[in-house]
Order: sequence, then C-alpha cells, then structure tokens
Amino acid sequence: MRFLLSLLLPLWLATGGAMAQSLVMVEQPGCLYCARWHEEIGLAYPKTPLGERLGLVRVPLSGIGEQPFTTARPVTFTPTFLLIVNGQEAGRLEGYAGAHFFWPLLEGMVDKAGIAKDG
Repeated sequence: MRFLLSLLLPLWLATGGAMAQSLVMVEQPGCLYCARWHEEIGLAYPKTPLGERLGLVRVPLSGIGEQPFTTARPVTFTPTFLLIVNGQEAGRLEGYAGAHFFWPLLEGMVDKAGIAKDG
C-alpha cells in the first residue's frame, strides 16, 4: 500500500496544484454504500462542473493517516467525503444516502467553504 501511495502522491500533487482543492473519498473494501456511490455518481462526477473543479481522490480508510492533508477529526465511517482546500479539511460528508441527497449536500459544503463554482 505504501508503495502505491508513493507512486500516486507525486502525480496527485503535480495535477492538483499541491492539492489546492480536492474531494477525497475515503472508502474500504466491502463498503456497500461506497459501491452504490460508484454506481450512481462515480462515472458522472468528473463530468460535472464540481467534478471538474474538485478532482476526486480515492483513499483507503487504512491509508488515511499517510495522506498529505490534515483532517479536523479522525475518519471512522465509509464512505466519507472530505473537501480539502490547501491541505486542510474544509468540509465533510459522512455516508451516502443516494444521489438526490449527495449533490445538494456537496453543493452546500462547497458554498460554505467559499469555493467559487466557476473556477
């Protein structure tokens, strides 16, 4: 796992402007709600305005402590979506209750963090 992270981290930093703004999805194997998110949202997310603005970074729960950002509190549930701005947690969504809840909650989190939607 550490080897994989060591390969991906430079790419992540290079493409994200030192992680200026990202949406981190913390997940784990066997997580049914993670799988549901991938089925319902995963393919569409990068094609949306928010997805273009906030690149999605998938992180295993077991590797959350090895990431180059800080969280406001420990991550214990999956999926957990972390809005990362300049290496700091700026917002958090815990769980996934369906697309009809996810999009408005994500929009609200982005608005609260003061991130411009148009780039």
